[in-house]
Amino acid sequence: MFHIACFISGTGSNLEKLINYIKHNGLDNKAKIKLVLSNNKNAYGLRYARHNKIKEITESIIKPINYKQLTISEKLQIRTKYDLKLFNYLINNRINIVYCLGWNMILGSKFIQLCEQNNIKLINLHPSLPEDNKLIGLNSVERAYQQFLRGERVITGIMVHNIIMDVDKGKPIYWDSLDISKCKNKKEYLLKINMIEKKVVVNALIKVINNM
Repeated sequence: MFHIACFISGTGSNLEKLINYIKHNGLDNKAKIKLVLSNNKNAYGLRYARHNKIKEITESIIKPINYKQLTISEKLQIRTKYDLKLFNYLINNRINIVYCLGWNMILGSKFIQLCEQNNIKLINLHPSLPEDNKLIGLNSVERAYQQFLRGERVITGIMVHNIIMDVDKGKPIYWDSLDISKCKNKKEYLLKINMIEKKVVVNALIKVINNM
């Protein structure tokens, strides 16, 4: 049985998709979401954890008032302390897989290192296709559409990739593409992106489980 921790920051729509798939498609004998962790105490997605009786934890970085005046070393100490807290949650709940589903923070180097040393798989849902360097980082769904309007792209997509130190550049696990020109308007574009996300989120997890 694989124990999953889902990291979220917002609505948790993809968390809901994953919970429902595991519950209703025979995956519950292979995988269990044991923990939902958010860096935002007001994240709507935490409701899905409560409704499904999944343990929820809210943990954000506490920065002192004078944070901007701190040295790089002092800032690193604060981040390392946070990374250790997150990692301890994983160990205490016997987590095998961390699935970032709309997590709006870059995972710290110490956290990634500890997970690698303890064979904890780190994967991330990201709205772009492999090796698409124009969509690294946040707000990629909106940026892709704006690039389309400016005539800079036609194709975008959704992928799940392994998490490494380089942001959004880990080895792709599963992905699917979308031809934006076939969408009548932005509303249809967002609807199709949502449908692709649902497919990618589930199929990526199945692939990870089958290969572990």
